Amino acid sequence: MEFYDFASREDFLAELEAVLQVGGTCENAYGGGAYGQYGFSPGARELIEGCIVTVVRMAYRYFDDYMRSDEDIAQFASVVVRSGLFEGPKAIIVRRRLLRMLLVACGGGIGSSFGGSSNSSSSDGTPTTPSSTGSSGISSASTDGEKICEIAAVVALLDGRRNVEMLELLETERVGLALMQDIMFRYGPRGRRIELELMYEMWRVQRVDIEVLETISEKFIEFLFGVVEGEDGSYSDGEQDAAMRVLLVLNEQYMLAYSSVCNPPNSSAGGVNKVINTLAQKSTVCKRFGSAVIILLNRVRDASVQLLVLKFMFQVFTTKATFEYFYTNDLTVLLDVFIRELNDLPADAETLRHTYLRVLYPLLAHSQLRNAHYKRDELLRLLYRLLGGRTLTPLGVESHENSGSTSMSLSQSEPGYANGNVPPRRYYCRVSETTARLVNRCLEVSWLREDRQ
Repeated sequence: MEFYDFASREDFLAELEAVLQVGGTCENAYGGGAYGQYGFSPGARELIEGCIVTVVRMAYRYFDDYMRSDEDIAQFASVVVRSGLFEGPKAIIVRRRLLRMLLVACGGGIGSSFGGSSNSSSSDGTPTTPSSTGSSGISSASTDGEKICEIAAVVALLDGRRNVEMLELLETERVGLALMQDIMFRYGPRGRRIELELMYEMWRVQRVDIEVLETISEKFIEFLFGVVEGEDGSYSDGEQDAAMRVLLVLNEQYMLAYSSVCNPPNSSAGGVNKVINTLAQKSTVCKRFGSAVIILLNRVRDASVQLLVLKFMFQVFTTKATFEYFYTNDLTVLLDVFIRELNDLPADAETLRHTYLRVLYPLLAHSQLRNAHYKRDELLRLLYRLLGGRTLTPLGVESHENSGSTSMSLSQSEPGYANGNVPPRRYYCRVSETTARLVNRCLEVSWLREDRQ
């Protein structure tokens, strides 16, 4: 398809929508059987595939004119994924064709189910990059490949955020491994950020095969830490945030593969958590990462992101080599965040509350806070409140005895309430056994037990 010079961006978008409408209105001729698993005749399928290829070619042709800003490329991708082309069985065909173009452009060459070449990797586990034109019909050479990969990646990213099927397809075809070399060596700031965000979304919603985790090279992990640290001063805030999130989600994936959230890393399996291992080796030059994750935990309201941060901190505070990774001043900020969140979490946020408490114990017992004794009285008040925080009340005691829950009855002589301080709020709700067990474990930290009846 030949394109002409558009007078404005509005004309470009109008032509884009016209192209999308051609493929979006192509109806499946049959629900299966004679026309295969997708229910389309060969001619209809060719039309649908040709449509998405035309869309990518069009974006590539006018990339420098109408894709300059983040808003421009985001608007383009939004128009594409909200079109009829991404509805029903057509979406399966489109996603597979888009995946094929992405792999050829970034040099992965893995999609064996599409007739592509097999993947080749370097000795450190990063995929090598072929320089020839791929079977998608779009050149994968140098700058051209970077533009095409950025176009395909941003469409896949927005589609993946709307439909998990796209992210599952990307992981099945090992797209994350194919993207590593491009992220490390080829892309400019926007392309790198988009691909890092795509990698994060892929690995956030599904479990990654252990073979993939073992293939990820330490050089890539080191590179991601370097992005967050801003080693050469050329990384944008968006790149640094995306790299940090990839490291956090990779840590969770290694935990799932090699250990459980309640056990120290590598306690029951021989695998290595490459994120924590790299951090232990380079802890003195990766300090900005620690500050950044504390800022993220302080600001984010998404419980899933909070859990990612907390799981990383659990690994840090249960790994001897990283007990004192964080600056002491950062630890006081972190403890303030813990106190605020544990005070404010709603009653139905049990999973998040338990995770905070699981991390709180090693934070208090293993980090520099074991010597600082920061906010000791406030911590004790918080922990007692989580156990019920009540005066001697038969009703309260009886409710816990009957339910099998563990509780502690307190009088006005609770620590921190002398000298006319306001007594705690009183609760008459049941405390779960898990909450009680985790709180009591925190109360066993040596510097919280000192001088306490």
